[in-house]
Formats: sequence, structure tokens, C-alpha cells
Amino acid sequence: MDSAAARASAYPYKVPYVGQVGALPDWNHVRKAASDFGWDWGPAFAPVGVAVGVSLEVTDAARLVGATVRQTHNEAEGTIDVHFDAILRRCGGKGGNGTLVVTPVAGKNGNGAASVAPVEVEVVIPASSASSSASSSSSSSSLSSPPHFSGDWDDTHTATATVRFSGAEAQKLWWPHGYGEQTLWDFELKFIPSSGSSSSSSTITRRVGLRTIELVREPTPFSPPGPTPEQGGPETSETFYFKVNGVPIFAKGANYIPPHVFHSRAPALALLAMRNAAAAHMNMVRVWGGGAYPPDAFFEAADELGILVWQEFMAACALYPRDANFLELCRKEVKYQAARVGGHTSLAIWGGNNELEPAFTWFPESRANEKLFAVDYAALFIDVVHKTLKEVHPGVAFIDSSPTNCSLSEEPYVKR
Repeated sequence: MDSAAARASAYPYKVPYVGQVGALPDWNHVRKAASDFGWDWGPAFAPVGVAVGVSLEVTDAARLVGATVRQTHNEAEGTIDVHFDAILRRCGGKGGNGTLVVTPVAGKNGNGAASVAPVEVEVVIPASSASSSASSSSSSSSLSSPPHFSGDWDDTHTATATVRFSGAEAQKLWWPHGYGEQTLWDFELKFIPSSGSSSSSSTITRRVGLRTIELVREPTPFSPPGPTPEQGGPETSETFYFKVNGVPIFAKGANYIPPHVFHSRAPALALLAMRNAAAAHMNMVRVWGGGAYPPDAFFEAADELGILVWQEFMAACALYPRDANFLELCRKEVKYQAARVGGHTSLAIWGGNNELEPAFTWFPESRANEKLFAVDYAALFIDVVHKTLKEVHPGVAFIDSSPTNCSLSEEPYVKR
């Protein structure tokens, strides 16, 4: 907690937070699961350390590190285009050429490989303008100011390969639990550098279910509860429901919180939670913004079981700082998580946070200076979270808070 205290004391004004039972102070100044510092359902252990496996990769060429998936459904032609937006990390900021190959393979759920030919895309990766060297390489540099490496996850390039489904295969759609089958197709994505050693090729896999997901927000004739239009509330109420493959879905589910106070135990418990959700006839879960991002096993199970996912950026029950370092750290966090999660068929919507919009009324600081904290809020959740998500994973529904009065406009994104 020394880091949180130091950041809070150096900040020009107090940024308030909810102190849950046994909560440790100033947790909103560090990027760590809020519930690690104590919540009304869990102890304040504030665990530290690496909770997942770590590997060291040495390469002399760009590597494939992630891929989001978009779909274009052409009903008139009876075709579905699946766009794989592959994310390639440059090597030391250097550019390079290579080939992105997308190949259908036999799936582990019994589906055969899709009868589409492998797709090859020539990729030209421009050199990065950022230097990959440390800002301080001197052995005598102070540990209180650790070097920042600019050639990190953010130094990436995107290349797109498109696979077209047609005929009978284009009719095999993915449906939420209780509405139909969860047909999934497996693909191997491989990047082969034009130069580099024989071991420089990199490979990832993606499972794709053919589907459309639409958040339907339409005016209703009913007067909305809450603030009046003069107080910043909406003039009319709106619907808020999802259509999958054009069919309205009655969302049945629950919030998902970290299944254990120690994150290293999360993968097995996450899989169990999703199986229990399906057994209880749920078809949607909301990943609560006060916890941690679920492991890959969570999203893989959601794809296989037909559980739609409402995924939130990890922020809850507090206001947050907006200094440049904090915002940049959050931007890289969003970019990484969007690339990791954005390939999953079950992902239905991104959320910005848990309860921050109503939290403006909770604290004396925000009640006394609402405009200041409104600027802070917009800087993080509109200018950073929303913008970065749309850059990495376009076309997915987004709301900046839950609950929320939503937005006046989606493009540009304008809050009520």
C-alpha cells in the first residue's frame, strides 16, 4: 500500500473512494483489482505477485500476440465474412515483412474444419517511431524511478485477414444458451516473417461462432424515472436489450466476481462458475468492474456454453485520477485486454465501470466540485477507455458505466 499512499499524497486533490469493510486506503490510485483491498464480501488481503504463468521469448522478428474478430453478415448473398484483426508486436521497434496465414482446423467440440481455403495476406510492418531502449540504462540509476520501456505491448501493428462462409455452413449460427446450438469453428492464425530465424514464426488460435449481437436502444413512450431533463436526465426512456441473429434475447444471469481472493486459483473456479451458470439456465453474465479480468478459460467456456458476456473495465465504486501516467497505463491495459478478449464469440458488450456515474453523489468532494470530477471521468472513460476499445475492437456495444443514463450520441460519444 506504500505505492497507493505515495501516489495519493502527491496528487493535487483528494480523489474519493468507497471504504468497504476492512478496506485499505487509496486503492483507486493503483491499477489492481479493487476487491483485493477489501469488499463487503471479501477480506482485504491485497495479494501481490505473478498469478499466471510467465515465459521469456527471444525473437528477431515481429510476433503474433493477439487477434480480435469482426463479422459481416450479408443476408442477400447468404454469406458471412469473418475478419481476423491480427495484432503483431514489432521486434525492437523495427518494421518488417511477412505473411499472415489463417487456416481452418478441426475443432475440439466435434466440428470439422470449415470448408474454406486458407487465407494468406502479405503484411508490411512499418518501423515504430518509438525507441525500444530503456529511458535509463545506467546501472547506477535510482530504483525509485524505474526505467520505462517504450518497445512494449503498445508497439504493435494490425493486419486483417478475411474468411468467407457460404452455403450450408453460413447457416450454422451460434446462439445463446436456450436459443439454439453453439456451433464453433476453429482457426489457426500464423505469422511467417520474411526474414528472421527458422523459429521466428508465431501462432495463435481463435474459435469463431457465426452470429450478430445488437444492443437495442430505442425511445419508448414512458416517462423515465430519476433526474428530469433540466437536471441532466433523459427526455425519454429507452429500451435496453440484445438481439442475437436478429432475435430479441431475454437476458438471464448474474454478476461474476473473482471466484477466489488469490487470482492464481481463478482458472479452475471460473470454469466451474460458467458450468453452473449454464446448469441454472443463465444465458448472460456481467463481469463486475471491481474484480479482475477473468482468465482465458472463462471466455472459452462462455463460447462453448452459449453464455453472453458483459465485460467491464476494472473500475468500481470510486472516482479516479487523470494524471498522464495513470491514463497511459489504463490505455495500455484496455488495449491488451481488448486484444485478448475481443476474439470471443460470447462477448456482447464492453462496460466502462461499476457504479461510478451514481458515485458522483456519494462523496462530499464530488458534490462540492462536480465539474472537476466530471472532467476526470470523461478523460478516463470516454477519451481513454471508450476510444481505445473502438480502435482495437470496433463494432461492439459500449456503455461507460453501470447503471447509467447512457449517452446522447454514440458517435461522437456524448454523455447525458
